[in-house]
Amino acid sequence: MGYIQGEGRNQGTLFPVVLDDLVPEDHVFRVSNAFVDRLSMDKLGFERAEAADTGRPGYDPHDLLNLWLVAVVSMRVHFQVAAEELPHTIHCLLSSL
Repeated sequence: MGYIQGEGRNQGTLFPVVLDDLVPEDHVFRVSNAFVDRLSMDKLGFERAEAADTGRPGYDPHDLLNLWLVAVVSMRVHFQVAAEELPHTIHCLLSSL
């Protein structure tokens, strides 16, 4: 029994759109995906690096790590943007008093 699998990024949908086409070529997801796919999860100490033969299938550790990395990088970018805009926001708030 394997892992829970979502829709393939190259699988067509009802509309003539392929999910992989919606992700820009320079998006952080593509870098993260290429990096994570090259990792050996069992050598990194992931407990469920191999899918179990019984029970409900779990999520692929590659997918979970990729999701986490993209979230962390995106959150950092958003925090940087917010930090850069903070002085302007404070100025606007103080000038409205």
